[in-house]
Amino acid sequence: MNTLKSPWDWTPQEVNEFLKRINLGSAEKYFESHGINGSDLLEITENDLRSEFGFLRIHDRKMLLRSINDLKKSCAVTIELIYNSQTLEFRIDDINKYNFETLLFDSCSLLKLNKEKLVIKDSKGLVMGSGPVQCIFKDNKQIEKIYLGDIVTFDSDSYGDVDEDCAYAD
Repeated sequence: MNTLKSPWDWTPQEVNEFLKRINLGSAEKYFESHGINGSDLLEITENDLRSEFGFLRIHDRKMLLRSINDLKKSCAVTIELIYNSQTLEFRIDDINKYNFETLLFDSCSLLKLNKEKLVIKDSKGLVMGSGPVQCIFKDNKQIEKIYLGDIVTFDSDSYGDVDEDCAYAD
């Protein structure tokens, strides 16, 4: 499991520390007065900076937006899911808030399949429930292969219980 705190979960104080690190400590008062936390920071737009925060200098706006974009990239991961010997890749911005149920929905939507007839399982046949996908990651690298398959193929009598919490969690 990833032990570093995701920027999506930062407190307003941690956002202010970030602003200082990128030499925008002068913006602290604006962010603090609006109670900007990590998820707010990662969703800020150029228009927000101009109208809500009064960032008049284009250089400051662009520098902050580039830093936010770099921050998003640094915490994003790619999930690989195997379906009929084809590997699907999903880029996830916030691994802490993404779960196997959402992955099943996204996979079925992409492939135009009926999610009621499919499950996600691991290489041992354990059906992944609705737990967080972060449990199959270590240091932002996927450590367990997961598969999308027919629910009949993976019935729980043959493969055991559904893993709601994820057996890979540390």
